[in-house]
Amino acid sequence: MRLELRQMEASMIIEVEGLSCAGKTTQAKILETFFNSMGYSVTIANEPGMTVFGTHLGKVIHSDMPRDSLAEALALLSMEAQLYSEIIMPELVLPNHIILRDGGRGTLLSYLYTNTSLSIESLTRLINSATRNTRMTISIFIDVPPEIALRRLAESSPKRSRSKFDERPKELLKRQRDVLRMLSENHTDWIVVNGVCSPNDVFRQIQHKIKTVTLVS
Repeated sequence: MRLELRQMEASMIIEVEGLSCAGKTTQAKILETFFNSMGYSVTIANEPGMTVFGTHLGKVIHSDMPRDSLAEALALLSMEAQLYSEIIMPELVLPNHIILRDGGRGTLLSYLYTNTSLSIESLTRLINSATRNTRMTISIFIDVPPEIALRRLAESSPKRSRSKFDERPKELLKRQRDVLRMLSENHTDWIVVNGVCSPNDVFRQIQHKIKTVTLVS
C-alpha cells in the first residue's frame, strides 16, 4: 500500500484507546515510526511522565494510597489539564505534526465512568474542560475482550510493572469496554480494530482504516 503525505498547516491529534494490555503503547510506537517515515514529526503525549506536575501526582495515583474515587478522578483530570497546557496546546500550531495519545479521552472517560458515580455526560464536560475542548482528529479503539487483557497482564509479569489500574476485576473491564464500544458507535471519527491478533496484524487494520478517515491517501 502506497501512502502519501498530505500537507497540514497545524497539528492533528490521534488517540489510541483501549483497555489495559490492549496494545495501545505498542501501536503508538508503530504509528510513530510509520508517520515519521511519511515525513511527519510526531510526539507521543502521555501522563504520567511528560510534565513535572504529572510525574509527581502520578506517583500518588499509581500507588496503593487510599483515596476517594472522586478525588482520584479530579487528580487524573488535573494531570490531563497540565499535559494539554504544557505540551499539547503549544504543539497544535506546528505544521505537519502529529500528537499521538497512548490512551486518550475515551480511555480516561471509560475508566472514570466505571470508578465513580458520575454520569458520562458529566465526565465528558469535565474532560472537555481539561482538554480545552480540543477536537480530536481520529480515535483508534483497539478492542480486546477483558479475559484477553487479563491474560496478557498475567503473562507479561514480571516484564511489565503493574499499577492499581491494571488490577481491575473482569466485570469492571467489561463495563469499561462497553463504554469504549458505545463511544466508537456514536462518533464517526473513531475506528475500531480487532486487538486479539498480532501487533503487525493490528497495525495493518489501522493502516487500512485510517485511509478512510484522515491524512493518508
